[in-house]
This record gives sequence, structure tokens and C-alpha cells, in this order.
Amino acid sequence: KYASNIDANNLSAATKKTVALQIAHYVVQQYISAESPVTTPTIAAHLHLPLSLTNDLSEKLMRAGIIIEAIPSSGTGRTILPASDPTQITIASVISALEGTTDQQALFSQTDSYQKFSASLESFNEIVRESNPNQCLRNL
Repeated sequence: KYASNIDANNLSAATKKTVALQIAHYVVQQYISAESPVTTPTIAAHLHLPLSLTNDLSEKLMRAGIIIEAIPSSGTGRTILPASDPTQITIASVISALEGTTDQQALFSQTDSYQKFSASLESFNEIVRESNPNQCLRNL
């Protein structure tokens, strides 16, 4: 059993990423298998998540460009779909999109230290993208 209202802002970054990956994975799997339309209530029910958390993280995934919300011509309500080719959505692509690229850089001076850490993080992210555990969500 879970709490009915969980604020995603109160969860650790690791938990948010894990749950967001579960949501993205479910959307991809349902899309590929051509099952019935996916909505946030169906995602919440299937993954045993509070609807409020599912809505919060689905919004983040939409802003990150991983999933989209569509209104089918059949008028069956809003459905959630992958925003791009599901064969290209990987663990690293979801995490990278969630973390996003910010324009915060323009707000402060980029010191040598900042640039070194930024380069190190980019190298680290490249290793993650190329690693075996970085699988397409459809294959999990």
C-alpha cells in the first residue's frame, strides 16, 4: 500500500529517476504492443503508484520530450505516447532528458573549475550512454 499523495519534489533524485523510467518503460511497452490507450490513471494503477506522483513525473517526462499527451480523434480522452521512436528511447536518454540542459550557465561566470567538472560529467555521461546496461526501454 502507498500514500495517496506523494509530492515528487520530496523524493530523492534516484527515486524520481527510477519511477520516471518505470513510467516511460510502461508507455513504450504499451505503444509497441498496441494495447489500449495509456492514460495517467492506467499507468498509476498498473505500476501501483499514487496518481499524484504519476501525474507529476509524467509532466516532467513530457517537458523532457520523452512522452507526449495526445487527444485521439475517437474522443476517448487524453492518451500518453512516446514522443519519439520507441526503439531509440534508452535508460540514458530518459535520464539525460530529465536532467536537461539548463541555461543557468549564463547566470554566473564559468570558472576553470566549473569547466573541468562540466567536461568530466560529460565524459561520464558518454561512458554511461555507451555501457551495456544502457538498454532500450522496449527491451527491458
